[in-house]
Amino acid sequence: MTAHISVSDWKLAGFSGAFVATTAWLEWRHLESMPMTHDSISMPVESAMGLAVVAAVVIALILSLSRFLTHFRRYRGWTAATPGAALRAGLRLGGRNALAALCVLVSAGVFWQRWAGSTELSPELAALVVAAVGGLAALAAAASARRAHERFIQRAVPHRPPMPA
Repeated sequence: MTAHISVSDWKLAGFSGAFVATTAWLEWRHLESMPMTHDSISMPVESAMGLAVVAAVVIALILSLSRFLTHFRRYRGWTAATPGAALRAGLRLGGRNALAALCVLVSAGVFWQRWAGSTELSPELAALVVAAVGGLAALAAAASARRAHERFIQRAVPHRPPMPA
């Protein structure tokens, strides 16, 4: 049970990364430099990693749910599961992926702050950091949704005991 990453998943990751990079660059284009990390988590748009965390959490939540429900709708006839059960499973998956993205990226930001200290980036490079993190979050969410859908289908199919001889 391995989930491959399809071409549409790569396109979705590229689009997500480009969207958040454009948004970040439009927000930061008037600045001369941008800090990589910030001491306070309460101001996410004040640093590249802060905005990357916010973007990755939102992308992971939305794309996990939408990709899971897309797979469910596409293969709806193969399972006896109801749409309500699929929605609950998709929401659990989205919440789990968003929480995982938050924990991993906040930990990475704290590690970067301890290791490299206060690093200044140009707005273009900061937007590329946000794009890379957003694209990776989209790719991970799409692959996770595919695997979760496969497990959801396997659990929904009733297992029958073997026939007696």
